[in-house]
Amino acid sequence: MLTTREAGRKLGVSRIRIIKLCHEGRLPGAFKFSGVWAIPEEAVMSFRNTKGRKRGREKGYPAKERKKFREKIREELERTKTLGL
Repeated sequence: MLTTREAGRKLGVSRIRIIKLCHEGRLPGAFKFSGVWAIPEEAVMSFRNTKGRKRGREKGYPAKERKKFREKIREELERTKTLGL
């Protein structure tokens, strides 16, 4: 069993991020005992092996689509400003 600090060091993230992962149930078998998270080492290692950081933009979402989306949001904001919301 590992603490949040130890798990964070193994994954290269903060202990706050580890606590969030525990609350989300993404580290199976983790439980809180007397106010301290206990995380199975196997859960940390499996998370490390299966989850990678996504770098850069997500593929399959072209620049034209992003531009259209931004324009739609701007129009919506302008519309709500004119309505006084």
